[in-house]
Amino acid sequence: MKQFILPLLLAFLPLAAASQYSITGKVVDLTKNDPLPGAHITISGFYISAVTGSEGDFAIRNLKKGEYTIIVSYLGYTTYEQKIIVDKPLHLDVKLEPSAIVEDEVIIVGTRAAIKDPVTSQVITRSELVKNNLNRDLPFLIENSTSVVASSDAGNGMGYSALRIRGTDMSRINVTVNGIPLNDPESHAVYWVDLPDIASSTNSIQIQRGVGTSTNGAASFGASINLQTESSNPDPYAIFNTSYGSFNTFKNTLNFGTGLLKKHWNLEGRLSKLSSDGFIDRASVDLQSYYISGTYTDQNNLVRITAFSGNERTYQAWDGIPSSVLDTNRRYNGMGLYYDNEGNQRFYENETDNYLQTHYQAHLAHKFSNKLYVSGALHYTSGYGYYEQYRDNDRLSRYLIDPIRLTSPFYLIGNDTISEPDSLISRSDLIRRKYLDNDFYGITFAMNYQRKRLHTVVGGSMNTYNGNHFGTVIWTQFAGNSEKDHEWYRNSGKKSDRTIYGKINFEASNRTNLYLDLQFRHIYYTIKGIDDDLREISQRHPFNFFNPKAGIYYQANSSNSFYASVAVAHREPNRDNFVDADPLKPAPKHETLYDVETGYSLKTT
Repeated sequence: MKQFILPLLLAFLPLAAASQYSITGKVVDLTKNDPLPGAHITISGFYISAVTGSEGDFAIRNLKKGEYTIIVSYLGYTTYEQKIIVDKPLHLDVKLEPSAIVEDEVIIVGTRAAIKDPVTSQVITRSELVKNNLNRDLPFLIENSTSVVASSDAGNGMGYSALRIRGTDMSRINVTVNGIPLNDPESHAVYWVDLPDIASSTNSIQIQRGVGTSTNGAASFGASINLQTESSNPDPYAIFNTSYGSFNTFKNTLNFGTGLLKKHWNLEGRLSKLSSDGFIDRASVDLQSYYISGTYTDQNNLVRITAFSGNERTYQAWDGIPSSVLDTNRRYNGMGLYYDNEGNQRFYENETDNYLQTHYQAHLAHKFSNKLYVSGALHYTSGYGYYEQYRDNDRLSRYLIDPIRLTSPFYLIGNDTISEPDSLISRSDLIRRKYLDNDFYGITFAMNYQRKRLHTVVGGSMNTYNGNHFGTVIWTQFAGNSEKDHEWYRNSGKKSDRTIYGKINFEASNRTNLYLDLQFRHIYYTIKGIDDDLREISQRHPFNFFNPKAGIYYQANSSNSFYASVAVAHREPNRDNFVDADPLKPAPKHETLYDVETGYSLKTT
């Protein structure tokens, strides 16, 4: 049998080979004719790409016969696009014209992985986001990406939504917006409900799985997510989208832009309103947000001022459904449960989470030459809000409220006397609020230099966080000597985070790239005050982390590539780790992750 199959395969091999074609070429500067190493060549509509070598040369092989659109892009140059007919081997010499303005990508290029960096990465474009952006939060728009799992408290993908990548939750996934950290410095988490409809102002998303390349903000154990917001559109536009879905779910979005004014100025904006009753009982969502960005660009400079904000009001549904109830009532939500004076079961109608978060960013980028770019940003984020809870028959002493001495008999249910004169009432129904008032501000910077076989990035950030946590009792059935909005605890957290990193990507040959990435991170975290259980929690914690990464990337041809990498990442404990720790035991220690990976990529038509 083998003697028959082998000659048959050999007979068909020339036919198979004859149906495969290649495109070779060179990418150079139009004015100086200098080669452009690191230019990106892609075949539109296919997962096929290549990167030019040190002399600007490239090759794309194993293409089937047909019509294609080839796209060539390089930072600082106008993108080249051309339709081609592939029915024989082709050679293309592409001359790119220097762009009249600095491209938006210069803002995030320092924190994103390049094509030949030895990491597993994926870019989700704006067109892909728009196609799926219907009545769902961002975690559900990217859930079809490899290793991503999304979840929703309300059961319908809107409101409190979360995601995991490689099984890792949001507290171990680094997220940046335009290179600026988004993770809450204390909890390390990202609450997408605070950024409703951010996808409608997002131009692209890069997901790096694993430790990935160095970036700003929290450590990336499972992955990192980099969002780039709206790019400057040269043409004026106004787009209104509305959609309606199950459970009375509405989404209304207005996007607008002025286009390029006087060849340099641009204004983009968005207004959004989202609401839903939720699949779970009493899991309603009421969300509003806006995005506004003004940009000035010329051939060597980009200045952008951006502000975006989200205001959320959601009924709490984060406790989940008990397994004993799940089989009979999949919509059950036990939050806000209490019993009235007649012993009837009721649910408090204002068991809600309320939070307003506003982000301000000021970006500056300057092109010294086609080889050297520098970018920096100032940022400030303010957050304020609370969640409200009904507490049934709670102990007053937990809230620093003295027991109440009765002067006459007290009747609660029917004619049953629950307390005689001169007795003490130590428990009461009450409504409490837990507040968070925080500020986050700092600076980020990056320098990118590329010349022939060498591409280097030096960047970092200096960020400071101040968070105030406090709680008030806004109503009690038995008030005693407490005043309105009685405060029972208050504490603060201050965290400084200083990071510097350097990345080197060296083209050792036309097929092989070597990568080295070194990051140093210093954190100083201070907690002061009393927690909600009346414990003194004041403490201080300094951390110094060195996070090295190295790898190799090998491109066998335009269809096949391999990489191998080793990386180390450190993560400091979050606020709960410190606050809930036993004070009689050693303080919580940092986590360390050793990530060794190999990868293979196959791209075909």
